Amino acid sequence: MRMAKLTIHDLYEAKKQGRPLVQIDTAIPKEAAACVAAGVDIISVVKRSLQAVRDVAPDTFLVSCHGINVPTVVTPDECVATGFEMMNMGADAIYTGMSLKCVEAMANENIPTMGHIGYVPYRSTWYGGARAVGKKADEAIEVYRQAKRYQDAGAFAVEIEIVPTRVCEEIAKRLDIILTSMGSGSGGNIQYLFATDVLGTNTG
Repeated sequence: MRMAKLTIHDLYEAKKQGRPLVQIDTAIPKEAAACVAAGVDIISVVKRSLQAVRDVAPDTFLVSCHGINVPTVVTPDECVATGFEMMNMGADAIYTGMSLKCVEAMANENIPTMGHIGYVPYRSTWYGGARAVGKKADEAIEVYRQAKRYQDAGAFAVEIEIVPTRVCEEIAKRLDIILTSMGSGSGGNIQYLFATDVLGTNTG
């Protein structure tokens, strides 16, 4: 059993060492407790469940977000205020799919921030709906540029969703930012899964 909670420094060291980590999205404390029992490295949780999940996972790195698909805060000041609120509730890092201005504002306050690239549900209307992103060279280059922009804005990680494994792998090699692979194969630094899928309780 892990003796100490992971830190951002530990996550970067794992990337340097080529040691993959596992991140599980949970909705209820029971799922989080199963993650703890299994030795999962990182747990994701929405804000409304954050405190309850922290109670059952006191020594696990928690990434929390304000909403599920569409952001519920929109200005840099709101992002910073919400970020501090969530960290006071027990989050170790904040997921945000919002503008780079928001990411930069949070990074300037030393709030660890994780962005989102590739397929992003609420942005998908701009590129044709729910589909893999980055199969063509121009799209792959744009995914790389998105990751670089997040890195330059101060994010420590990005969730990279439904992007070809090779593209994910090449981006991970070329940037310092941590890539959390959701449906993007083994090329990332962290493998992101859903508790409902792992436990077989998905009814969707």
